[in-house]
Amino acid sequence: MNHRSHAATASTGVERVDGSSVAIRPERPDDAEPVRNLLRAAFGVEKVVTLVDLIRASPGYLPDLSLVAEGGGAVVGHVMLSRLALRTDDGGRLPILTLSPLSVAPAVHRRGIGGCLLRAAVADARAARESLIVLEGDPAYYGRHGFERAADRGVRRPSSRIPEAGFMCLPLTPGGASARGAVEYSAPFWVTDCIGP
Repeated sequence: MNHRSHAATASTGVERVDGSSVAIRPERPDDAEPVRNLLRAAFGVEKVVTLVDLIRASPGYLPDLSLVAEGGGAVVGHVMLSRLALRTDDGGRLPILTLSPLSVAPAVHRRGIGGCLLRAAVADARAARESLIVLEGDPAYYGRHGFERAADRGVRRPSSRIPEAGFMCLPLTPGGASARGAVEYSAPFWVTDCIGP
């Protein structure tokens, strides 16, 4: 089975969230502007919009692993997994993923949409046989979804600007679980200065 069919099977579906139906699906080209507007509302800074645009234009973009939540005919949530590398302690390079950004429209915060997107993204990454996901985020929130402090697994953050407690990982395969080394962020993160708080 190819990557596209894995991702479509895992992420496409309708979730019941706070009494409403929300469709989780891979983003389409016509979602670009609604996602930009969502990111502006969710983060309040243009650099996150630019980050997503640059990732979409980069070799690290994985269209099947960029998902939207659609409710009431509008895009109300978005999550993106993109390609990074782990420079392993034995001198190799392991392809891994980063989950960034995850956004939900402010009007529908605290209704479980972010959790639905996160679970769908992880399911898609597993179905695609990816090894490891890393992210920067709130340890309490992401810890509830199975992520753990990356340093505790020997996975080092790409910059000391990132709080060590907030740099987290989720191994998806035995190879991902045993990998040790330093994460290398892709160019869009450095260009936009989307590193750390």
